[in-house]
Amino acid sequence: MRTTHVVHHALMPLIACVAAITIGCSSSSDPAEQSFEIYTELESAAGVPIRHSGEIQVEDDGEFADSVRVDSVRVLFSRLVLHRSKDDTTEGPRKVKAGPFVLTWSARGMRRDLGADIEAGVFRRMKLEMHKFSGSEATMYSDNPIFRDFTTGKRSTMIVDGVVFVDGKAEPFRVSSERTGNVFVEFDPPVEVTEAGTQGIVMSMDMIASLRVTGGIRNPRLPKALEAIEAGIWSNTKIRKR
Repeated sequence: MRTTHVVHHALMPLIACVAAITIGCSSSSDPAEQSFEIYTELESAAGVPIRHSGEIQVEDDGEFADSVRVDSVRVLFSRLVLHRSKDDTTEGPRKVKAGPFVLTWSARGMRRDLGADIEAGVFRRMKLEMHKFSGSEATMYSDNPIFRDFTTGKRSTMIVDGVVFVDGKAEPFRVSSERTGNVFVEFDPPVEVTEAGTQGIVMSMDMIASLRVTGGIRNPRLPKALEAIEAGIWSNTKIRKR
């Protein structure tokens, strides 16, 4: 059984979509590697309050912002698990696993965020495990530029960075969440990975939608906004084949 390799990509200045990086060496006589890729896309990176007839529709008690710009959303996953379809007849384990890794939704545009070399097969389900690093894992990854921010303090699982404008003044913000849980994705139709090709999916997130309320947009620097972000992150994420 072949080991599943995961390729990570960090944001690079002036580059919106990072090219693939190959792990290890290969020759022309090596068999083709099967690959499963995840692309991330951040929708509506900036938002302003929605107004009706020029009036805010709810009372502004100091919780609202003039506008918000989300620069990036980073989520730590301890593991990805792909489940084979019951109709899959290829040999190999019924589950393919990889991790840990970080997915980054960036305002710079769609990016190839993860590539895993996996065995051929037909997969019907994906599970993403959003769990904190253990103490030993935090030590192991503390010098890794991709994982570093998830190894300090209480060890976050999600980090949102951006700028909020309140009373005409711009203030940078960082929202960190420690929420854990599993995200399940059903592929309909199933995703097929072949020996000769690469299969990819796009995870498109609208973080601004998590901050919107009727007639306003929450200030992400305030505690109540964290609850909204945590509650809406996956309900505002859509997945499609690439």
